[in-house]
Amino acid sequence: MQYGGWMKMRNLWLVLWGCGSLLVLGALGGCDMGGSGSVGMGGSAVEDAERVATRFFEATKAKDYDAAAHLFIDTASGAGAADQLKLNQMKLGDLQSYELRDTTVNTIFSGRRFTLKYVTKYPGFNATETLILFESVSAPGIGIEVYHVSSAGLRG
Repeated sequence: MQYGGWMKMRNLWLVLWGCGSLLVLGALGGCDMGGSGSVGMGGSAVEDAERVATRFFEATKAKDYDAAAHLFIDTASGAGAADQLKLNQMKLGDLQSYELRDTTVNTIFSGRRFTLKYVTKYPGFNATETLILFESVSAPGIGIEVYHVSSAGLRG
């Protein structure tokens, strides 16, 4: 191999090694080895997601549907959720209580997804409500992505 060819190979190797090192350091810097997650909220990421869900249900109990809608990541989804909460209140009555029954955490490339399942009580009806919250690696905080209600009072 000529001197010029060897230098090109050496430089290519140095560039590749440098890029690889930066990728590894960047990935390690984004890891949450201690389990404490969300930026600026304190505590574990699961606790942070539960706090957002509590704010959502408390706003719903207070019939402050706009406050509940502001907890959504996407404003269009939030506006739709506010309408859905009003409709639920008309069909089921006032939310009386909510209790967390199941939590699932999925880590994906772009962040973490928290699925929280609640048993809720309304006058004359029980419901199962699911909130899917998302914590992005590129933006601080946790917001609601999906809201789903299953109840006999909503059928028909």
